[in-house]
Amino acid sequence: MTMRLTLWPQFSSNHSAGFTVVGEFDSAARADEVAEEIRFLLKTIAQFWAGLNTEEQTEWFARIRQGEVTPPEEVFRRRYNVEWARWQNGSVGGLDWLWDGLEQAQRAVNVYANFVIVEDSIETWVGQKPFDEILANLGGKVVYEVENGKDGIYWDVVFSVADDKAKAEIIQLFQDKLSECSSEWAVVEFQGALLDNSVQIHADKTTIRLGNILFDSRLPEHQHLIQFEAFLREQGAFDVQFTPVEPD
Repeated sequence: MTMRLTLWPQFSSNHSAGFTVVGEFDSAARADEVAEEIRFLLKTIAQFWAGLNTEEQTEWFARIRQGEVTPPEEVFRRRYNVEWARWQNGSVGGLDWLWDGLEQAQRAVNVYANFVIVEDSIETWVGQKPFDEILANLGGKVVYEVENGKDGIYWDVVFSVADDKAKAEIIQLFQDKLSECSSEWAVVEFQGALLDNSVQIHADKTTIRLGNILFDSRLPEHQHLIQFEAFLREQGAFDVQFTPVEPD
């Protein structure tokens, strides 16, 4: 049996962190196309690292310390007219979370409705760049970026219900959960959402808006959206729409 040994280079920095970038496109079909393109980019870079032996890895780590990026990263830099993120020491870094990461490459890009969500699946010493620029270059609108250990993505959830009875039942359901927040800092987990006193409930006629919904980190963001939408539909909601927002 051959054992693969990966030697990780160390850079002067305070800490690593995660990131998430959300790009909005004109249609779900276009979002699917863009997601496939970015998956190909990530898979190509990850396959480059997977094909190196330990000695070759060590050589490339030394070259990275001098500000170089790998051949596939250079190809994509030119294709999309972007620059790779920089380490906190100022040198160009490339994608450190793909050094031993075919699995990370496969799960880093997902689609919900017309949103493309790019998130590192392990912590990284570099941030969300250049994915914000790539999404924009491919026709998307970058509607949310979060990095450096911030809480995560906050969502406004707007949906319709059939009548006043259904509206009252759903509002009561969430009000009951929020009533469990016994202090300013209390958080209640409900259907994957972390509910606290910042969550807002607005209603008019047959439309309800839940503001400042934050999901936990146990699942990728798109899976939370799918599951939360399914739960709302079980309560009689329809026309469910999510919008990423800065928390109020």
